[in-house]
Amino acid sequence: MTQITLDSNAISKLDALTQPAEVCDPAGRILGKFVPNALDDFDPREFYPLIDKTMADTDAGDPTLESYQHGRKEAKS
Repeated sequence: MTQITLDSNAISKLDALTQPAEVCDPAGRILGKFVPNALDDFDPREFYPLIDKTMADTDAGDPTLESYQHGRKEAKS
């Protein structure tokens, strides 16, 4: 896994998190997701909304999605 060294400002922001967060650049573009190590009582269901949003964002830019889903529905019939 690649490691990235953060400045003290970013570290203090991430240290204060108590739930998963999106990491963005100054323009607001999402670079990734961050999950604090301190989530001892982590429930994977907490990620469901984030996963749904990520999938929807990804699917929105996929020109082949509709034809793929249509083909899958036909295959199931």
